[in-house]
Amino acid sequence: MRWEANRAVFTLSRIKILAYACLGAAIAAFSFWLWRQGVVPEGSFKELVLLIGGPLFGLATIAILSSLFGESETLIVDRQGILDRRISDTRLPWSMISDLCVQGAHRQSWLAVDLAPHFEAALRKTKRAQYTGAVNRAFGFPGVTIGVQGLDGRFEDLLQAVERFSPQEEMH
Repeated sequence: MRWEANRAVFTLSRIKILAYACLGAAIAAFSFWLWRQGVVPEGSFKELVLLIGGPLFGLATIAILSSLFGESETLIVDRQGILDRRISDTRLPWSMISDLCVQGAHRQSWLAVDLAPHFEAALRKTKRAQYTGAVNRAFGFPGVTIGVQGLDGRFEDLLQAVERFSPQEEMH
């Protein structure tokens, strides 16, 4: 994460991405190994978990590794708004953000961003943002959330950037 005169820039942390990919590959391989060893009873729910978990973590690993080849400046906060390329190539202007709320679960924090309905409906989201947005809404969060997982900064840096550049008075 670096501060510039008129913006805060977060980039992908190659180390974090590789660590996540190694963890995903290890879980996929371990699931496959357990299934091949016949450790769990055939036809059981545990076998189903292994048969789904292995390929799922394998695909997740491929998706994680593909992010290594993306744009290096991933999240930018400035006077115009927030640009998170994991969500969209379109900046989220401060004027279209109706509410920012800090939320978290399982030792992770993120900004839940409420956008003007017409702006969110017209926003061209990435595939990842479309999928995670549907899950977020199912759990009662807005469709757009911004975190620092996989980036080179801390959540506190993101909060500080938003407080520094946002024209809004408060965030809760």
